[in-house]
Amino acid sequence: MDVRGIDGMDFAEVQREVADGATFRSYEICFSVIIMTFKQPMDPKLVGAGRNRVAPGLVPSLVSFFLGWWGFPWGPIHTIAALGNNFSGGKDVTPAVMQYLQLASRQPPPPFTPPPPSQHQPQPMAQPLQPSDSGARSADQSYDHHDAAAAGWHADPLNRHQYRYWDGEAWTENVVNDGVRTSDPIRT
Repeated sequence: MDVRGIDGMDFAEVQREVADGATFRSYEICFSVIIMTFKQPMDPKLVGAGRNRVAPGLVPSLVSFFLGWWGFPWGPIHTIAALGNNFSGGKDVTPAVMQYLQLASRQPPPPFTPPPPSQHQPQPMAQPLQPSDSGARSADQSYDHHDAAAAGWHADPLNRHQYRYWDGEAWTENVVNDGVRTSDPIRT
């Protein structure tokens, strides 16, 4: 996903803008070729607090107005829908874009380094553990409720692999078995 309007900004700066009232808006464009009509969303754009939300949608609206009508029957239908979306200020996609940017801002895990020999063999666990746990959790606790543990490679709380990477906030899909690093997404 290409996000317009955040060039040169890091995730913390984007968070401050959104906290101050900025939103990410998605505008639609519609065009027809002979009898086929295409309607698709444009890449999201950051629109600052107090800024006109209709103005960024003017170019896609003009393209849709002049090129969208010609396919029958969907040309007029999709063109009207695109113009309605754009002239209402676009669709607010702030939560989805912020989630995407947060995931994109995460650093990849470092190369796997086995723990010291005394900790090298993973212990079988009755319940999922947090990186800093020393005992089993109760049945009402799960692996995504975490303590303030340091990011790093820890025994896999799901017992599917020897180690799983904890990024300091959540368990990731990065796992290791016998020194070989692979990926195994967590399905909750």
